[in-house]
Amino acid sequence: MGLKILALLAVSVLILTSGCTNQEDSLDDEQNFTQQDDGTDDTTPKNQDGPEACETPVFTHYFVDPGKISHVQPLGVVHGSGKIIVGRSYVSIKDEYGSEKIPVYMPTSGDTYFGSYYTGGSEPGEGSLPDYAITFNLGCGYRLSFSHLKEIVPKISEIMPELSSSSAGIQIERIEMEAGELIGYFIPNAGVASFDIIVESDDVTNQFPNQERYEKFGSNLLHVICPYDLYSEDMENEYLNLMGGAEGRIPGANDCGTVMRDTPGAIEGMWFLDEVPVRGVHDTDKQGLYGSPMPIVDDGYRLTIGIIDENNIWIYHDNPTYKDPAEVTYSHCYQIMPTPDDEEGYVYFQVVSDMEMKAFRSETGSCPESFPEDGGWKSYYR
Repeated sequence: MGLKILALLAVSVLILTSGCTNQEDSLDDEQNFTQQDDGTDDTTPKNQDGPEACETPVFTHYFVDPGKISHVQPLGVVHGSGKIIVGRSYVSIKDEYGSEKIPVYMPTSGDTYFGSYYTGGSEPGEGSLPDYAITFNLGCGYRLSFSHLKEIVPKISEIMPELSSSSAGIQIERIEMEAGELIGYFIPNAGVASFDIIVESDDVTNQFPNQERYEKFGSNLLHVICPYDLYSEDMENEYLNLMGGAEGRIPGANDCGTVMRDTPGAIEGMWFLDEVPVRGVHDTDKQGLYGSPMPIVDDGYRLTIGIIDENNIWIYHDNPTYKDPAEVTYSHCYQIMPTPDDEEGYVYFQVVSDMEMKAFRSETGSCPESFPEDGGWKSYYR
């Protein structure tokens, strides 16, 4: 593995509000951390002249001690709101650390760039603390972001915005940070169960089946890359060997994942109710039981079907109707079974083409033998 940015270019946010809460995830949406730029270009190489001097940043220090991590999630899992595939890697700390402060460090040198300090707009739970989201300019079009930090070192906290109910970030004063320098702390059980790391590169443009949908309205998924790829192979593997899903580590699942989850001819990926894009990837549309966007993604432990109704639908691997969404190339029905003895309807999918499928949601009953063509279904599009 090691540095694989050139490979990423061949295959192909600063939106920092997600991160799992103790219930499942925060109420923040993937799009909420907007950057209110002043129009200046602050992503040029530091202490260098011209693009020919640019080099890919190299991470030389662990941003958090791998020994304290229970698991990290790959790119491309579903945000807890059920609305979007995310471009961040969630980092969860071992239970044994309780509410201990976990140091977070700069993996390379960079300058402070954007920041926010927010409560999320909802009533905080007992022991909950506000969140810091911070972005660093690494130069040469690379940016590093952390969200859901609970404490920041004084020299950064002094330049951060005032506490707000909104996670919208603003451009902050530029302060140089060295590799290995302490940024702040994540505190488990202080409102969220994990914190996030994101890396973006302007040299990478991820490709989706309907690229217009992502580029016309803007999406933070376009330029995100795997943060662990910037480490040496040995250091990268320390994190990749901790890869897991919502329920913990998955032995042998040492793949960083991708935000490009759409599988042509199958149901896996992101789906929308509007055939011709009329809203951004992160914008929600509700039509009765049916919601848009609707991600369909397996994180290694369970299949998540996004907001087709008011909540995510989870199909665990021991569910008799489980099938890998990348292998559903014609039609398939998933029986919704929160417990083995408690059935709560089903959702039936039928692939129409690489760019279209039908979805039928029933809140009661068992999967029928065939897709209910008589009506009640909705068409979804890439």
